[in-house]
Amino acid sequence: MKDEDLNKLLRLAIQKGELPLELDDAAVDNWLAQDMAGVPPEIPSKIERLVKVRLQEAALRESAASISEMIMPLGRLVSVIRTKAGLSRADLSERLGKTADYVAEIEDSRAVVPRVSTEEFIGLMQLLQLSFSRVSATVQRTIDSWAVGSSGWTDAISTGLRSNRDEALSFRKGSRSHTAAGDRKAAERWLSSLDSELAKRNLTDLRK
Repeated sequence: MKDEDLNKLLRLAIQKGELPLELDDAAVDNWLAQDMAGVPPEIPSKIERLVKVRLQEAALRESAASISEMIMPLGRLVSVIRTKAGLSRADLSERLGKTADYVAEIEDSRAVVPRVSTEEFIGLMQLLQLSFSRVSATVQRTIDSWAVGSSGWTDAISTGLRSNRDEALSFRKGSRSHTAAGDRKAAERWLSSLDSELAKRNLTDLRK
């Protein structure tokens, strides 16, 4: 079924009052459970799959837009956006075509930038609707925080930055064994590679 035909079918259901204007999983399940005489059996499952994807994308878009500036590893940012959107790691891994362990490795990493290639991370950016400027700003804030004392954290939070203070302080203390200058250069090289890959793919929307 083409998207055009799917949209016609959904519009007809809304016009008949069978579907509310604001769709959710329960509304879709209820509609698909009704008698769909004349509709090939494979169509309801395709409709359910496509509507689920659209609901997830809407939830991720709203989640990403609602999150304030944060100080945390990028993997943690991925986890926050996913959780707030109501998606499980299984949901995210399914959309990425990866395993749940792959997602867990990214989200649980304490590294400022994830230990995945920039090419793979772009898939996450597209799914989570994360712009390069958002990614870069999060990385820079997190690196800068390493040199900030506890009073600095208070100042940062009072100016509108958001963080889980205990987790962030623990992360900062654990990072002291690393060379801050070396980590900054490594992160900047990763960001430069990410920007180059976005340009190569002509993903102008993500390069904002």
